[in-house]
Amino acid sequence: MPTWSPTSGNNYNLAANWNTGVIPTTITDAVFDGSVSNANCVINAVNLTCLNWSFQNAYNGVITVNNNFIVRGNITLLTTANFAGVGAIVLQTTAASATLTSNGKALNLPLVTNSSVKTYTVVDDWTVASFVTNYINTGAVLFNSGRIFVSGNFTHSANGGTVPGTTEFIIIGTGTVSCVPVVGGFPNPITFDTVGTVTLGQFNFSTGCVIKYVNIGTLINSPGLITSTGTGQSLTLDTNNYPFADMILRGNTVVTLLSNANFNNVTLGGISGGTVLLINGVGLRLNCRGNLTVAQNGGITGTAILAMTGTGNLSDTTAFATRGFRIDFEINTPGVITVISNLFFSNGKTITYTSGTVNVGLTTININGNTTINTSGINWYNLTVASVTNTITTNQALNISNNLLIQNNITFDGSNGWNCTNLLCSVAGSAITLQSGVTYTTSNSVNLLGTNASRISMVSSSASTRAIWTLINGASQSVVYVNGTRIDSSQGQTIWSFGGVLNDTINWNIGSRPSPISFMYIG
Repeated sequence: MPTWSPTSGNNYNLAANWNTGVIPTTITDAVFDGSVSNANCVINAVNLTCLNWSFQNAYNGVITVNNNFIVRGNITLLTTANFAGVGAIVLQTTAASATLTSNGKALNLPLVTNSSVKTYTVVDDWTVASFVTNYINTGAVLFNSGRIFVSGNFTHSANGGTVPGTTEFIIIGTGTVSCVPVVGGFPNPITFDTVGTVTLGQFNFSTGCVIKYVNIGTLINSPGLITSTGTGQSLTLDTNNYPFADMILRGNTVVTLLSNANFNNVTLGGISGGTVLLINGVGLRLNCRGNLTVAQNGGITGTAILAMTGTGNLSDTTAFATRGFRIDFEINTPGVITVISNLFFSNGKTITYTSGTVNVGLTTININGNTTINTSGINWYNLTVASVTNTITTNQALNISNNLLIQNNITFDGSNGWNCTNLLCSVAGSAITLQSGVTYTTSNSVNLLGTNASRISMVSSSASTRAIWTLINGASQSVVYVNGTRIDSSQGQTIWSFGGVLNDTINWNIGSRPSPISFMYIG
């Protein structure tokens, strides 16, 4: 086994400086043993290599690495050893796995891997000047156990693979962080804990990735995009609401929040496959301070809260009533939110408005399933209740500047009612239940069109107390085959139900609304 024992200077690439008279090769170790020699060593030739690289018996010389040094197997350092130079330690194991043991020694040299389909076990904490994984061919490089502290650049371009790694990478200095592998993404935890400047490039993650924020002196987003490149990935975020840049998440991906997350533009779902995206973290928020898009084939659900906190566009291109937003959604911003597409909400979640200017244009908010809507500060243009049985709970006034369209059975619950310009329902047999004691108002027109065989009903939620529905004087009405039960319309015009049946209503009549009659006086 070649052991450093120099007889002629400190050149690593000199056979006479090794006790075997042979320079280490890809199949022999390079050993630095303090009981043999503590002399310094300079690695200054290209592609010098060894199998295992180890230090023993308190070796305390200086290893100066001026060219990249290739290690094909294990590395074992000592605290007494010293390292210098501008070259990198290149991990290029020929075995299926290798171990990295620092024994508490900071390497302070770049650590590079050119391996493929290999597993590295990091036995203890490592500190390196920079960390690079290079793409060689198909397959993934996996790091397990321990921690690697990176004081400079972090670049991952090897294949990501599908197996999560457990080694935590901690950014502790100034440098660029990027992860754009040929296939997949980064499958390990990565933590930002530095007073330096981090330039964040694109960061592709894959299953097992945990992004954690402790501290960053200065963050430069260039472009600062965190994304999954495929479906079926998982990501854990513990970023303490630090304002990172953009995020794109594909379908069938699970995101778990351990603290509030904060991004600029957020795109959820889409591109290829996948119809569900999960964001979990009860009571925690994924904050979007720019544009928020739920993309085609996306759909988003989960236990967290999706919030818009800045100025940007809100769009939903799913075009499926059962997809779209299936997560608690909140607008709480000092800025302006512009709704640029129809929106789809379902799955028993809550829509909350706290602050900000919301421009809805001529869009429609579609409700498909039980939903709570607390948005008194927003004037929605159209609201459509889809063709399933729904309960809509409103503890704030629900304002609709154009059409409230009901397409099936609907129960309105909560302490506040709605105000709509036009109330529409032409689905025979639909049951509209209004909360007793709560006021609902229609200002321009009502069109409730049932059939004699299958009538529409408007009924109070209580068996004894009326609900209040007011049709403003001057509004048009077409109420055909509608049964009214415990509805008080005394604060507006009389409701005329052609072919209907009335029970304990106020200001309702059977028949058609009388036509106005004009009289001319001839004197």
